[in-house]
Amino acid sequence: MKDLELSYSILKEIYVNKAYAALELSNKIKDAENPKFVTNLVYGVLEKDTQFNYYIDTLVSKKPKNAIIILLKIGMYLVKYMNSMPTYAAVSNTVSLCESVGKREVKGFVNATLKKFSTTEFEMPKDKFLALSIESSTPLFIVKKLCNQYGYEKAKEFLMLPNFELEHVRVNSRKSTMKEIEDKIKDFVPSTNNSIYAKNDKVVKDLYACGKITIQSLSSMKACEVLAPNDGDKILDLCSAPGGKSIYMSELANVDIVSCDIHEHRLDLIKSYINRMGAQGISIKLNDATILNEEFVDKFDKVLADVPCSGLGVANRKPDIYLDISDKDIKDLSEIQYKILCNAAKYVKKGGVLVYSTCTILREENQNNVKKFLKDNKDFKSVEEIQLLPNKEGLDGFYIHKMTRV
Repeated sequence: MKDLELSYSILKEIYVNKAYAALELSNKIKDAENPKFVTNLVYGVLEKDTQFNYYIDTLVSKKPKNAIIILLKIGMYLVKYMNSMPTYAAVSNTVSLCESVGKREVKGFVNATLKKFSTTEFEMPKDKFLALSIESSTPLFIVKKLCNQYGYEKAKEFLMLPNFELEHVRVNSRKSTMKEIEDKIKDFVPSTNNSIYAKNDKVVKDLYACGKITIQSLSSMKACEVLAPNDGDKILDLCSAPGGKSIYMSELANVDIVSCDIHEHRLDLIKSYINRMGAQGISIKLNDATILNEEFVDKFDKVLADVPCSGLGVANRKPDIYLDISDKDIKDLSEIQYKILCNAAKYVKKGGVLVYSTCTILREENQNNVKKFLKDNKDFKSVEEIQLLPNKEGLDGFYIHKMTRV
């Protein structure tokens, strides 16, 4: 029961107080008796959020309060997806949880709803977009956008991908070698560019803590490789935190990098990352990327604008991305992104390189922004455009566009 109470507490922070799932889980998982159970339950509920909302709307005539919805979603996950727990135990444990978290008055309601849920055969809607929304547990407006942009079958293919449980592990060339890491991890799946896929177990955690490896997606690495640092380059990483791309670029060549972020506490993340990895050639600066910084104008050989985005390319690893997201959010983000891109362009020397990147798969945040930018800025030319889509091999959705100032 302790782990159910802990899971409820974490989910309540995420749903009600808008806490980040990974951070909240990291802060509280030390209190778990069975960390794997709590992690699976928390992420499982978040992954099935849209689906569970449909079930609750179908079963209940009046929408319950947030606390009750969280209890129902926990119960639904235990009933439907926690195969190690019989249905009667899943219902009973959730009812007991009601009392232990101070919601004794809803025990009867939760009990009746979960019993009805466990015996109901839910029919999928005839509307294929709504059906895909429920089946993939993705907000309907996002499903429609992706189907419109990629076609129904392609969108369904990546929306229905199973969770990829391995981490993409990159070797820190300053502190280790591929051979040393392979000898220590042993059970891994080969990747490219001095990296592998492996479970985030104690061995990986220990190697991470001493800076011999880091966790960085292949897609994120690709953005740095497309920028192609050369010895002597002065590089600006405009939206850097937590600093993974700056650090990787500093390993690719002997360069001078300025890493920026708008928040002081996020600069601390970059400093910590640099120290752990023993990185060199990186200076840190507090900077609002949406405001033109006259000190940066025409100063850099290469600029990376890895802009804030909706994160839909990594939603299968960060399911809380889908919570509360709206069409307006995406429109607002695209406007911020365009403003950052226009500022970033002014920092590039003549003949220099500008790379725009996001970890999303929506054209509003990717192709549309760059197309508008290139139309309005004739001194920049497109060199290379890459749209990566999530796949079963663990690739994240990512957009990368390389341009040069002529």
